[in-house]
Amino acid sequence: MKRLFTIFLLVILLVVSWECAFADPEPLLSVQIQTIRNDVNLRAEASAQAKKVGSVNKGTGFEVISEAAGQGGEVWYEVLYQGEPCYILGDMVEVVEYIAEDEAAKPAEPSVTSSGNSGGNGSSGGGKGTCWIPVHGGKKYHSKSSCSGMKGPKNVTLEEAVRRGFTKCKKCW
Repeated sequence: MKRLFTIFLLVILLVVSWECAFADPEPLLSVQIQTIRNDVNLRAEASAQAKKVGSVNKGTGFEVISEAAGQGGEVWYEVLYQGEPCYILGDMVEVVEYIAEDEAAKPAEPSVTSSGNSGGNGSSGGGKGTCWIPVHGGKKYHSKSSCSGMKGPKNVTLEEAVRRGFTKCKKCW
């Protein structure tokens, strides 16, 4: 009986280990990166030999579309540049924001009134308005694009900002 019980436990352990080993990786919701040097090349493919499609300076921010490995194992990030997909070498950037699914639990939808939201970002149908989020770090969404000295903020719906894990700025709301 002991032997049968031991075999039963080993089978369960094997099944659980198998499922864990082949489970899907944690889905990514958002990765924001920014360049750490000037004259960083953007390439058509994940290779230093690929066609150069542009060049950006230090502090330029991007949202990562996907990640790729180069021929030498180096990390390349697929980003959008002037509306077109391209690649940037991982050594040339730093991750400034990483939001995984378990970190982006949806809080209740904030309500928006036009009196608390200036700059033409009043509420739209159903109480869902727009707001400004920083692209170079920060965790707050704003009613004013100039709040907290943001540079190049992105205009998104409140729903999107909350989904990405941003919380309301107490200065401008």
